Amino acid sequence: MTPVMVLFSRHIYLAVVFSLVLLVMSIITGFIVQLFEPDMIALIIGDYQRVELLRHYRGSSLDNLLLMDLSERLDQWLFYSVNNIGIGVKTFIAGLLAGVGALVLMSYYGFSLGTQFGYLYQHEVLVNAWPLILPHSSLELGALALSSGAGFSWGAILFRRLMKRQSTPDLGIRKHLMVLLTGMLMFALAGAIESFVSSSLVIATDIKMAIGLVFWCVLVGWLIYIGNFFENR
Repeated sequence: MTPVMVLFSRHIYLAVVFSLVLLVMSIITGFIVQLFEPDMIALIIGDYQRVELLRHYRGSSLDNLLLMDLSERLDQWLFYSVNNIGIGVKTFIAGLLAGVGALVLMSYYGFSLGTQFGYLYQHEVLVNAWPLILPHSSLELGALALSSGAGFSWGAILFRRLMKRQSTPDLGIRKHLMVLLTGMLMFALAGAIESFVSSSLVIATDIKMAIGLVFWCVLVGWLIYIGNFFENR
């Protein structure tokens, strides 16, 4: 059995790709809505978080972020990893709602992220945020798509068998959990890159942007490779 078949089935793969496309569309939608409805971000994340978001990427706060010592970076990595893994697990569990729950929750996260990008763009600080966001963005969004896709696929299978009153115990949960675990590892790696690479003063901005683009190419290439694998079987 190949590594691809150990981790994925065709059903799970299609669910993950669909989740990633939906996630990107949700981010774009949130960005556009924020441009036309400036108060949208306050409805999504609240006034306090809106102010903190802007402060995070401006002036002295940005300098403090870049000047963190090792212990602060370790704390930041742990916080980001635990928080994002929690989001991934909740998205997977939401798939129990006939699979659709995972897509709804993931779309909300994507829309929220898009409104934040739009808000930073409106205040002309998005350019400051890109070197801090792009290096780990593919891993973080890819991990969320894996979690959502696994939850969507598993929930849909479970719902279909319940509707048909099938009692077979084989729901493919092992592969779905392995996909979720892969997403959790990607979340942890994304947190490490965000804490030690994105916010580093030693690494030049151009290199950070290049790292982000390389990771995006790897993610897309990985998905294309898996798709070709199933296409040729």
